[in-house]
Amino acid sequence: AGFKTTHYIIIDRIGEPTYMSLAKVLELQSQGHEIGAHTRTHAKLSELPLEVIREEIFGSKQDLYDMGIARITTFVYPNGAFNEDVIALVKEASFSGARITNPGLNDQMTDPYQLLYLGINSEVTFETVTQKIDEAVLEKKWLIMVFHKIDESGFENVTTDLLQKTVNYVKEKQIPVVTTAQGLFIMKNIPN
Repeated sequence: AGFKTTHYIIIDRIGEPTYMSLAKVLELQSQGHEIGAHTRTHAKLSELPLEVIREEIFGSKQDLYDMGIARITTFVYPNGAFNEDVIALVKEASFSGARITNPGLNDQMTDPYQLLYLGINSEVTFETVTQKIDEAVLEKKWLIMVFHKIDESGFENVTTDLLQKTVNYVKEKQIPVVTTAQGLFIMKNIPN
């Protein structure tokens, strides 16, 4: 469909079975997809000492740079675990925004370091997805959809059929698809 997407990378899982290889991550970047940071180990940041949190956040960003990723501007909190200290370090690391695991739509009033989303998993129907897309369009808000694993077992599994139907629906309705960095830029520049 030509859509550009955002992929959040856990450093220690690059190349593991069911995770992307470094070559695939670099290929996605070369095709115009956004690559974002998701820590080194996927640890629950809110449960760690400050120096370990810093290492997870700053280290993952530096590791991605060292691997050849040109721009890393957004972050996702593993397991949605964050607190004020974690947010402060994400800001200090010069990320322009970060996503949490709370459902909802985003607009100018949304904290860019607490972006909401629609988590799509094995229990989410196509009807639910289209309802949320239509709601976002009607309310002129930004819906971040997260697809974790395509055609794998487990709760976070999404069938290729559901993914393809979603892509077809968005394309048919001519709904703009943006990366997280692009969405943040648009949100900041909408006049009040």
